[in-house]
Amino acid sequence: MPPLTGRPLRHELPSPLRIEAYDKAAIPTLDPASWRRLCEWTATAFDRGPYVFDLSVPHDRAMGIYQVWTEKALRGEWADALLVVRDGAEVVAFHTMMWLHDLSEAAGAGVLGRGIGGTLPGYRGLFTTLQLETAAVRPLGASFLENESQASTIQSINVFGKLGHRCVQSTASLRMRLDSAGPIRLQAREAKSQ
Repeated sequence: MPPLTGRPLRHELPSPLRIEAYDKAAIPTLDPASWRRLCEWTATAFDRGPYVFDLSVPHDRAMGIYQVWTEKALRGEWADALLVVRDGAEVVAFHTMMWLHDLSEAAGAGVLGRGIGGTLPGYRGLFTTLQLETAAVRPLGASFLENESQASTIQSINVFGKLGHRCVQSTASLRMRLDSAGPIRLQAREAKSQ
């Protein structure tokens, strides 16, 4: 959970790239046509998430979860704050965040997290830029950003580590289908990912 410093970010994005920040009320003003390609890409992009490693969820359905999550976040249904990078009119990278009420209350300071983000192929490095911009603009006046990642997503963990984030905990996730009548069991692919 790195602090959001409010220090201006020193970076130059090549023209016509630009960063835009939105609060919950403004997110729905984004034209869906501007992020359509990005949303379509997310149907194949998240290959190391918890749903992908759950053998009880068919692979296509697991990948579809991330596409729905992306779409709902970019529509403002599952996001309280959003940063995007545009290339001209097209959104090519995004980072969404939720206001974590329980954690904010416990910390006595605003905490954002539990979002989703991604960058279209060909725009490598923009997610890191968005993380730095988040620290600089302090969306919603938050003081901290919580980033969660599966232990299997080394790429994400490395990005967060390069930004100075520290791993505060690692937990095992055990899940079962709610319609399952049998005993809880750890699935083989999940065991490898933890």
